[in-house]
Amino acid sequence: MSLKSLADKILSSQLRINIVTGMVTNIAAVAVTAISYPLYLHFLGYEKYGVWLILSTIMNIAQLSNLGLAPAVVKLVAEEYGRRNTHGIQSTLSSATAILIISGCMAFIMLILFRIQIINLFKLTDENARIALSLLPYMGLLTIYVFIVQVSSATLSGLGRMDLATYSDAGGRILISVLSLMLLYLGLDIRSMLIASALSYAIIHGVNVYLIHQLGDYSFYQTKNYNLQYVTKLLKIGSGMFGSSLINILVSPFNKIMISRFIGVSSVPIYEITYNSCMYIRSLVESGIKAISPEVSRVSAVISPDAIKRIQQLNKLSLKTILIIAAPLWIILMVFAAPILSTWLQNKYVGILPVVFRAMLIGVFMNLLAVPAFYILLGMGKTHQIFISYVVQSFANVMFVMSLIMINRLNIVNMAYAVMVSMAVASFYLVWQKRLLEKKLTDDMPPLSLLIKNQL
Repeated sequence: MSLKSLADKILSSQLRINIVTGMVTNIAAVAVTAISYPLYLHFLGYEKYGVWLILSTIMNIAQLSNLGLAPAVVKLVAEEYGRRNTHGIQSTLSSATAILIISGCMAFIMLILFRIQIINLFKLTDENARIALSLLPYMGLLTIYVFIVQVSSATLSGLGRMDLATYSDAGGRILISVLSLMLLYLGLDIRSMLIASALSYAIIHGVNVYLIHQLGDYSFYQTKNYNLQYVTKLLKIGSGMFGSSLINILVSPFNKIMISRFIGVSSVPIYEITYNSCMYIRSLVESGIKAISPEVSRVSAVISPDAIKRIQQLNKLSLKTILIIAAPLWIILMVFAAPILSTWLQNKYVGILPVVFRAMLIGVFMNLLAVPAFYILLGMGKTHQIFISYVVQSFANVMFVMSLIMINRLNIVNMAYAVMVSMAVASFYLVWQKRLLEKKLTDDMPPLSLLIKNQL
């Protein structure tokens, strides 16, 4: 088979295009991020970069007020697009935008009212606390705007063009890194990270809105399309994802607070670099696999033997992709962790990094094996099971860390082991729930004679 014919086969459907572009664009974004980390440390050092990571953590906590609506928008837009219901798509977008503006403003007010108490949680020095307090209101405003950007990206995905959403997202991540480094070089310190993030999200939003208008005449702000029925649908689907986000987002800040208080703020970047590096590597594969979620939503609008078969095919395709692409990559990273990290971080390399990195790698790979189950459950609207998986992961993580504190054995390596074990437990639960769902769908399927009769 020639290279051209192979490419034609891979790109023969929009789903395959979404999968391939997700992987390819993320390679570029991850590469730029990998280059950025040692440069951030060069300009800011471990302590000041740790302060920025704490601010980013607070912003992530504030994003809990998005109520899990982004994946809900993907699902509802995909369903309505499959039905060719333009009014339904419009109502989904307008309703989601209104909800998020209100919830975002409430989150901003709470952030301002309790900013001192929030910063005190991290036990920063006076100078670092002053820096964090001065930037926190702007981080809150950016959080509200990020909600709107997330709706636009979710809309593109729901319209079947996850490839365009991926291009936009990856381009934004690259732009944040490039602008941050330019401003750091000009001497703007931590402020450069905030300015770069705000500019990049504005560009992402503009590009997304333009692309959406090219696909159809949709608007995010038409008050006549606010619809209580769609508000209810969004909140119902989003509730499971909100609970999942609540648990998931709180785990990372919990770990960082424990590191900052019991190990030291300079260890926060070690946790962040190793964890995020593993998650970025994971995203190279996940970015393609997540394209199955709107496809599952579309085909499962009416449950039939063909729909069940299609869902099973998507699951097998996803697992095959993981084993072919991810497994060899993980083996290489496990074996050559030390030289890779030392070459990457240069004079900012510390000897404990490879041990922490390997522990994170194992946990993230086990988590990756459950990604197909996650997106199938999400596409079917089974967000309750997803929520429970995050509860399981969080409970395991917190119990492990608290036990280490009680016996005075908390260090950055054991923190990585806590993350590894909690990911493994949650992954097992997700796969188990996906198998139970497939069995239930098969058992509940009407007899073949009745299906034939209905078709006639």
